[in-house]
Amino acid sequence: MRMETEKAVGALMMALRIEQNGYRFYERAAEETEIPEAQSFFNGLAQDERAHESIIRTRLEALEREEAWSPVEESEWPVQTEDAAGAVFSPERVQNGVSDYTSELSALRMAFLIEQNAVVFYSKAAKDTDEPAAKAMYEDLADWERGHRGVLEKEYRLLADRFKLDVGFAPF
Repeated sequence: MRMETEKAVGALMMALRIEQNGYRFYERAAEETEIPEAQSFFNGLAQDERAHESIIRTRLEALEREEAWSPVEESEWPVQTEDAAGAVFSPERVQNGVSDYTSELSALRMAFLIEQNAVVFYSKAAKDTDEPAAKAMYEDLADWERGHRGVLEKEYRLLADRFKLDVGFAPF
């Protein structure tokens, strides 16, 4: 196996672990919450990560078998749904306080950090390759993870701000 192929296989193996850890985290978060909308939200993110894993695994197998990259077909990408799930912790939902949502608050923060790490990894991987199909895949994955990160940040901020109000924290 050529040196460039070995390097690409290593990057894809790391990408697989990132996606696997992501979907396991989201599946666990969905199991641990009792809020149906949060379960759906976390399960949707898990499905996205599983689709990403499939894309990466397909490229890895082709690279190991043929030492060649194949472009990702549009049909391989999951359907984007994060906008529909964007109001899990709406002001109306948490108007009676957020004390029942502390585990969800922690899960949102951890998920944000997971997605942030994925964005950094995929952005660097895209920058470090000269292979057009690899660059496009990594850039697309970084964009997906940015979208996830944005939705998670919005949900986290809403819940965290309400939590601060409920516990009487005021920075001024």
